[in-house]
Amino acid sequence: MKHSEKFLFITIIFVISVFLNSCSKKEQTQNNVPQPVATVTTQNQTAGDDTANVTLSESKMTKKDVQKKFNEIRKEFDKADEILGNTDIKIGDINGDGKDDALVNYVIVPKDGNIVLRSGVVIYSNDGEKLNFILKYDFPYTAYVDKIKDNLLFCIRTEFRPTDPACCPSVKKPFKMKLEDNKLVLADLK
Repeated sequence: MKHSEKFLFITIIFVISVFLNSCSKKEQTQNNVPQPVATVTTQNQTAGDDTANVTLSESKMTKKDVQKKFNEIRKEFDKADEILGNTDIKIGDINGDGKDDALVNYVIVPKDGNIVLRSGVVIYSNDGEKLNFILKYDFPYTAYVDKIKDNLLFCIRTEFRPTDPACCPSVKKPFKMKLEDNKLVLADLK
């Protein structure tokens, strides 16, 4: 074997081992980080039957109904070079009226890739009869709503450490938001 062939062989082995190591870190990170529980759809799926049993209080609406309502505006997210990625539905009282409302976490990804370009939420209020669109909010950074409790949105901002693989940000920074005059604002963190 020539010296250049040995160097190429060693380089290929090194690249493969780095790749496998980053994949194992991804699995470890994913196993340690709570994942969104109610993922309903990805870019190539529709809401499944497993969502039909979760109902909104004070009404007969389901997560499937929320997905149907979201599908009405789904095309607004698609552009020439980017598309809607994963979505995740959360249920809880957002506006303080005692009725469960709904929101859809979403991510935008490149058409030919899988990196998250941006993320946001679409919020719907429940008037007891139907879901009403309130707002679409793009986070100024990569984030998602983890849960709704006491009329607050408990959110997680994700960031990369220099040693993180490109797939898996390991820094999770919690923050809270609330709905005020049909706008999302940071909640007082006292």
